[in-house]
Amino acid sequence: MAWDDPQPMDALYFALGVLLLALTFWDLFETIVVPRPTPGWFRISRYLVRGSWRGLMAIRDGTPGRSYDRVLGLFAPGMAVALLAAWVLALIVGYGLIMYALRDELQPVPRDLGPALYFAAPSVLTLGFGDIVAVGAPARIIVITGAVTGLGAVALVVTFLFSLYGSYQRREIQVVGLQAAAGGPPSAVALLESTAHLDLVGRLPDFFMEWERWAAEVLDTHVAYPLLGFFRSS
Repeated sequence: MAWDDPQPMDALYFALGVLLLALTFWDLFETIVVPRPTPGWFRISRYLVRGSWRGLMAIRDGTPGRSYDRVLGLFAPGMAVALLAAWVLALIVGYGLIMYALRDELQPVPRDLGPALYFAAPSVLTLGFGDIVAVGAPARIIVITGAVTGLGAVALVVTFLFSLYGSYQRREIQVVGLQAAAGGPPSAVALLESTAHLDLVGRLPDFFMEWERWAAEVLDTHVAYPLLGFFRSS
């Protein structure tokens, strides 16, 4: 469709862009900011993680006898990167749809959706090549909003990654320390034998209290960030 023809679909492009941005911001808020699981009829992160996991399990079950331990160990870190890419892509598409609806306020005027998406990408990523410029007030507001929300999304994801890996490391330190007393894989019988051999039976109550706190922390962090459940223990 030529850019100078009437565009009865502009309102639809604008509405779709606003809807996609709203879903993305809500998913970011629910996944990173809210420290507990929240139900939702549509969540980008939920469908991405669950769909990828089910696909990986289907591939593994379809090829019995082959070890996928290395792939399973890379799944959670890969999903953390994939979530960032999905959120940024959703922001770019959402702002691109809005920019295409407001294309008369851009110079040069985009002839189709492609250049509008291209303009939205450096706006969200704060690159600013300058080959397409917003000349109208509404378009300039959208560009500024895209830059602010793009930086905010990246900052939230970085915080999310630090929280994930901090919780993972605290979980693993306790597990690794258990191997010294209970062997590997840990065994209750080996734990009791080693403590009796070293005459450390009196330390067992404190040992169990420490693991009770560990279990409470794991429950709290893994409920708040379900992706932690996919991080395989070392």
